Amino acid sequence: MAIKCPNFSVGDISSFLFPDMASSGALLAEELHCSICLDVFTDPVSTPCGHNFCKSCLSQCWDSSQTCKCPYCKEAFNQRPDLKINITLRMVSCFLTYFQLKCNIE
Repeated sequence: MAIKCPNFSVGDISSFLFPDMASSGALLAEELHCSICLDVFTDPVSTPCGHNFCKSCLSQCWDSSQTCKCPYCKEAFNQRPDLKINITLRMVSCFLTYFQLKCNIE
């Protein structure tokens, strides 16, 4: 039996997930987007300064530059950091992507 999803917005999902903190839930959904590609994280990694990006986005950014710096805050790193995928952030991002695809959320 297929489950039919109503047409939810990110705010609706936030209200459902965080009933007492709808605005906090909306902020959380925004934090699950890469500031380079503007999409939900794919294989999210964290820079030493704590900012998150898709692994491929950050790698392409650094491959096309002579220095490695955070695309968000511009902090420079002496050597290219070894990027490890943040498993928890990837699971949360996949959860958001699943809801967006399943319920046609934009």
